[in-house]
Amino acid sequence: MRAASAAIAAITATALGIAGPAAAAATGSTTAHAPAGTRTGSTPWPGAQPPSTLHWSHVAASPSLAVALTHQHAVAYLWMDPSNLRFRFIPGYLYPERSPRTAADHNPKTWVPSMVAAFTGGFMLKDKHGGYWYRGHTVAPLRKGLASLVVYRNGSMRVGAWGTDVTMTPDVLVVRQNLKPLVRNGQSQVSPNDGKRTWGYAINDATHVNRSALAVLPDGTFVFVYSHLSSPSELAQQVLATGATFAMALDMNYLWPAAYTYTHQGSTTTGKAITRYVVHPWTQFLDTNKKDFIVVESSTASAA
Repeated sequence: MRAASAAIAAITATALGIAGPAAAAATGSTTAHAPAGTRTGSTPWPGAQPPSTLHWSHVAASPSLAVALTHQHAVAYLWMDPSNLRFRFIPGYLYPERSPRTAADHNPKTWVPSMVAAFTGGFMLKDKHGGYWYRGHTVAPLRKGLASLVVYRNGSMRVGAWGTDVTMTPDVLVVRQNLKPLVRNGQSQVSPNDGKRTWGYAINDATHVNRSALAVLPDGTFVFVYSHLSSPSELAQQVLATGATFAMALDMNYLWPAAYTYTHQGSTTTGKAITRYVVHPWTQFLDTNKKDFIVVESSTASAA
């Protein structure tokens, strides 16, 4: 069945003129990684360094960001050094359902000028794959053990299992849960016994769809992973290629997974998706959005 799924994904990808990880595996074609530790550009990495297992390129938006591409660009990695960045959660105007929204959440001018990157959030709450707590309001009950993205009032972010790795403290601003951990203690949590919807509701119950994840590396840096036409098991293995110790799955299906980087020249903002397989244009997060997303700002940005 696994081989058949891969073959179907390969045929679909070929018909659409694309080549996702499953398609590449089925056809025996993948993009080889560059030698460990290689990178594009001659400027040394400041402070923390992205994992040496992938070929990283500098990002003009910030020296604390880097992008790596594999599988003919169908898998993309956005590395983030939080020591020089701030993180901000922006609720969507429809999802998470029933979410409070502040005046700043309605006003893109409060995040766009300082935004150097952004990436998508979690599932709809109606899918019952996790809790959600925002600025003192329990919108959906938080559940122990679920993978949780936590943003604090000072703009820092932590990702871990609720109740053990991360807990409620007075400085928590938002907790966004999404499924059980995808990777824990450096091991994939995907099992052959998982049901079709263990890792989310795929359109038409397809195995291979666009997926995303947020990983934590041993040095405390983060990597957002975009994966085109992948299974949960393949996504977990792509995450583990970074050396991650923990990871949570984020949004999935054709339209939703996305990450972009941005540069600013005066009042003009220009952006770029981390891979051409991201469906929406880079302007997606220059305004309020249907679903929640996380803004990555330079560390000098003021809190909203």
